[in-house]
Amino acid sequence: MIRPGTAREGNRITILDPWLPGGDYTAETLAAPTGLNYAYTDPSGWTLETRDFDYAASPAPLRLCAENACLDLNLELVDGLRSFRTPDGLTAPRTYTGAITILQETLDSLATAPAPLVRAIRLLTDTTPLREITATASLGDLTIHLPTGPLALRRQP
Repeated sequence: MIRPGTAREGNRITILDPWLPGGDYTAETLAAPTGLNYAYTDPSGWTLETRDFDYAASPAPLRLCAENACLDLNLELVDGLRSFRTPDGLTAPRTYTGAITILQETLDSLATAPAPLVRAIRLLTDTTPLREITATASLGDLTIHLPTGPLALRRQP
């Protein structure tokens, strides 16, 4: 049901608020960029990074690059169960359950990708569209816990 003050076009709902200047605000965000950028550089030459990591929102976009070729993945995270309220921010490390996801079309196109990129995809996703992981985040690093071991992305300026 659409309430008065909204308009529907397909699957998109636009809020019509008389207090806001006219326009479409569906692409706007309620949270400002966090400035929390994390990156990892593997000795074999590939890099993995996320920019403006939001500890309270999912997904976090991941950018995987090697030999001038890049792929986009997502880090889907759910805050772990806890008994008490967690303070806002990353004042203490947060634990997440989640997955690394990649589009099947991207996986299908790996035949033409550079070898270091293919090795990284195998490590991160095991060449499946969804790989379950756990992760921890702090002000210093974002660690993705893979079956092969932890991968620590360090905070960047």
